[in-house]
Amino acid sequence: MSVSHVSHAVLLTPRPFEDLDRAGRFMLVPLLPERPPPKTLPVEVWEQIIEDLLNDGNVCKLTGWKGTRTCRRDILLVCKTINNIALPIFYSRVHLNSLEALEKFTNHLHSSDERWDSLRRIPYSTPGRWVQRLDISSLKPASPREECDIDALLTQLFPLLPCLKELHFSPHVQTTGRVLDSLADSDARAHLMVLRGMKGAISPGSALAACRDPLVRVLRASRNMRELEVVGPGFDFSDPDLWEAGEPLPDTTFVPLDLPHLKTLTVLSTQSSPLLYALLHSPLPSLTSLTVTPYHDISYPTSLVSEFIQTHGQNLTSLSLYTPKSWPTILHTSPSTLLETSPNLRHLSLENPIPFLAFPSAVSGRAHPLKIISVPRPSAQFLSPLESILPSLPSLVAVRARDVHWLRKGISSRAQEAGVQGLMRDWKRRFSRRGIKILDADWKECLD
Repeated sequence: MSVSHVSHAVLLTPRPFEDLDRAGRFMLVPLLPERPPPKTLPVEVWEQIIEDLLNDGNVCKLTGWKGTRTCRRDILLVCKTINNIALPIFYSRVHLNSLEALEKFTNHLHSSDERWDSLRRIPYSTPGRWVQRLDISSLKPASPREECDIDALLTQLFPLLPCLKELHFSPHVQTTGRVLDSLADSDARAHLMVLRGMKGAISPGSALAACRDPLVRVLRASRNMRELEVVGPGFDFSDPDLWEAGEPLPDTTFVPLDLPHLKTLTVLSTQSSPLLYALLHSPLPSLTSLTVTPYHDISYPTSLVSEFIQTHGQNLTSLSLYTPKSWPTILHTSPSTLLETSPNLRHLSLENPIPFLAFPSAVSGRAHPLKIISVPRPSAQFLSPLESILPSLPSLVAVRARDVHWLRKGISSRAQEAGVQGLMRDWKRRFSRRGIKILDADWKECLD
């Protein structure tokens, strides 16, 4: 039997020495159809798959930080194609938890930038331009020498991150003017949207101080800022003459900041600062969430917090009054006109001593849209004022005790009715008649 190929068809000749017309030919038909070529997934699909793998939080919970770092590196070693897709995603979120890691990362970006030639179509070097989120919140300098090293490395690092969108500082690192000037002068200022963990300072707020403040300069250059968090050291009683420095300069000497997209603002343990002064005298049309430490018992202009709430409270939907835990903890009073100055609030979180809130209907003539009230702990002193304003809060659905947890099942009924737990259950019985839930720190309701 002979085999011949004619136009991609396989023909079998059973008797090769016979006449072709007499013997004939048979076509070889495959038993299975031809396998179609495999379809390639689009690059966008691979990017989403790899991003989910690299940023999977469950892996970090199971293996810890070191195990997660090993898994992330193993993905880069699968093949060259996967490496080309995964490398930008790998560098998009950078978390540095030690001075050694910060130094290695900065040196790597600096050496890569030096090798980047000017003939490329993209002016920014890799991997620096891939970094979109930088988290150094775990840095804890052990000595002044390490603080100086961190300061120098950050000053060198920010110009190499032109596409940085989120920056999480360490609350243990005092940012100097040199670091903030480096950030304000870098190309990242046009993309920066989240700035958290800033360690602020307190000083009398004035137009001149706001114009000279490095952090205000960063905000002036970062028009796309969405979220800002600054934590100060608290009220400084060591230098009382600092707060008798005289009247601030006229507002005309200060040019307001342009922050049309700022939605979330957190300024803790800071009753006055150039930053707070600048934000107070700037329009913030998108500000809907505010977290501050109350200083209502300190008069204006020594404290700018109450004035800030009154100025920018019109559009707020979430207002949290919170004092960070420190020693000694000094609690200051809160304004009683919060429902008046913030008529669009949906969530109000109060701090001790809890103020007697003004009756909203007597002020505005309409029902308030407040849905959730949070207090540190339930108290008998706050129960009566709260019940008196409930008719003006028809939308209220929950009261949350943010420092209290419900006791687990199996605890005796006597223990559940004692102390704070007893108050919680008493509040539950009272407010359940109005359809209002009592929630604990985990936003859970007692079901028994």
